[in-house]
Amino acid sequence: MRFIIKTAFLLGLVAFFMSPRQGEGPDAASSFNLYQGLQGLQQAVADLSGFCERAPDACAMGQSVAIFAGDRISDGARLAYRMMRDGSGEERVVDPYMTSAIQSEPPAVDPIGKMIDAVDESPIVETPQIAPPTEYRRPIIAQQSAAIPASPATVPLMPKRIPVPQNPPRT
Repeated sequence: MRFIIKTAFLLGLVAFFMSPRQGEGPDAASSFNLYQGLQGLQQAVADLSGFCERAPDACAMGQSVAIFAGDRISDGARLAYRMMRDGSGEERVVDPYMTSAIQSEPPAVDPIGKMIDAVDESPIVETPQIAPPTEYRRPIIAQQSAAIPASPATVPLMPKRIPVPQNPPRT
């Protein structure tokens, strides 16, 4: 439904700005001139610029509505950007102690030399050992063996004919 409304709106805009063919229709003499339309639009904008002087209360209310709409639009755009970037609309929680480090530029150092120094200065840390796998143990068999009987299992015989109910004939 939304697609249909958008399409109708865009087609209406295209039809509005297309210039009509000359000499067609009953009102061919009073056809719309694009220059006159632009001139009327300029006059309307000039009239709206003096609106705040005539009605300051309405202008203040319009300003607050515009600010509210701008905030909502920026929140929606921020959410859409996050969804495109991360795949989720959730806001990332940033550690307040890390923000200054992230915002500041990193010092220009030789990264490989720094890594070698960091490896040489790091204390030796013992990591826990993973226990070796245990030896395989055969399962414990119960006193009675679960041997498969030599004779096949008996299956109850199916009846040769199964009665199917039928509807009575229509009269």
